[in-house]
Amino acid sequence: MYDKILALMQEHGPMLPVEVASKTQLNSFLAKAYMEELVQQGKLLQGEKIGSTPIFLLPGQEAQASKRAEELLDTSRT
Repeated sequence: MYDKILALMQEHGPMLPVEVASKTQLNSFLAKAYMEELVQQGKLLQGEKIGSTPIFLLPGQEAQASKRAEELLDTSRT
């Protein structure tokens, strides 16, 4: 599952756990747990929080994560 999540992140860029869950058939809690383990392994980073959940990203996707966070925050305010 770790490799599948990393492949999704490579293909789609920074993602929220709920987005990973929808593409992997996991529930969002389990997706977040896998993603947090990948952070501990140094394979993912946590970006800005949207609500109480951070955006997860691969190293090198920092600019994409900032843009994604802005987009998500803008749509949540409307």
